[in-house]
Amino acid sequence: MIRDNNCALGQCSNALHSKYRKFRRLSSLAFIILISFSMVCFSGCADSNAELQSLQKTCEKLKDKVDAESKALEDALNDAKNKIAQISSDDVEDSSVLDNLNSVLDEAKNVNLPTISCLADNKDDIKKSNKELNDQLKSYKDKIKELEQASNDVQDSYRKHVFSEAKKIADDAVGKVKDPKVIDDLNAAIDNGDIDAIPDAVKAVNESIEAKNKEDEEARNAAKQKRPPVINHKQPVNNNVPQQSQDDQPSESQNYVHPGSFCSEEGATGITTKGTPMVCRSRDGDRPRWGRQ
Repeated sequence: MIRDNNCALGQCSNALHSKYRKFRRLSSLAFIILISFSMVCFSGCADSNAELQSLQKTCEKLKDKVDAESKALEDALNDAKNKIAQISSDDVEDSSVLDNLNSVLDEAKNVNLPTISCLADNKDDIKKSNKELNDQLKSYKDKIKELEQASNDVQDSYRKHVFSEAKKIADDAVGKVKDPKVIDDLNAAIDNGDIDAIPDAVKAVNESIEAKNKEDEEARNAAKQKRPPVINHKQPVNNNVPQQSQDDQPSESQNYVHPGSFCSEEGATGITTKGTPMVCRSRDGDRPRWGRQ
């Protein structure tokens, strides 16, 4: 009986050992699975966090770019205002370019984009922020480009007007200047598109016109001074000629001449003592004499 009991105990022990070994194998397998799952989860979470951090860095860089473009738009606004401050519709070839620029300026001044946050707990939110920042960046760049184009259109129209007016001045000054070289200099500035040289060139033309006008006036005055004096001959006493009344007597300023006598200035006029009009003329190249008109 004792032997049978021992045998029974041995069988039970073997059964217990078998179950224990099976439990250990299951426990080991479960541990391995748990470790593997933890590693996979850790790796996945690490990758997810790394991607989120990368998206946040991209977001911060985009914010810096948006801030820079916002400042660039402000600078472009001030630059455009300064360029057209002294330009009116009379200073451009086409006044519509000024109207267009003023319209673009008003639109640019009213640009007010919302502030985008780069703080987010998940990738979807940060991706949305990045998209909005990219849209803002494009909006600023497009508005700056539009503003620069409108400003350039005004400058081009202004330049065309300046050169057009300068050409009119150059053409009108031909034959009216003391030194023709100033016209050549003005035309050279126009042909070379040197708008900075136009004001000085136009000033030189105007000064040369004034110099010629002054020179011509002085020449006219000198010519007047060189004319020979007019000799007023006294009326000879003639007892046979009845004395004229005071009203019939010629004025003292009249030039009395003798018919047939030599005269100095061809075309000059005079009068005889009898009141006959005379003119100084030359016949066949001879020395001019007084004759009837």
